[in-house]
Amino acid sequence: MAEISKSIVHLTMRFGSEELAIGTGFVYKKDDRFYIVTAWHNVTGRHPDTFKPNKNVAIPDNVVVNFCFLLGENGMGRMAISLPLYNDERACFYIHPENWP
Repeated sequence: MAEISKSIVHLTMRFGSEELAIGTGFVYKKDDRFYIVTAWHNVTGRHPDTFKPNKNVAIPDNVVVNFCFLLGENGMGRMAISLPLYNDERACFYIHPENWP
């Protein structure tokens, strides 16, 4: 099985249980912690040039991360976890200070 820190993941951005958009990211490991790296517009729901909300006029508040993995030689498994994007109105994601969005 490939290392999780080299895995590409499928993302579903949601507001509550309402699906807003899909995207991709990858898993990054630093100091024994795992992070999901993705484009700024995925977690903010905003257009990178105008900063306006997406066409659904909804800002995502959670993201479903889908992991696919091999089970032995002939099988595949899938696991989905939902991660909040905000905790008490504070973002749970980090925006890199250079070259954003």
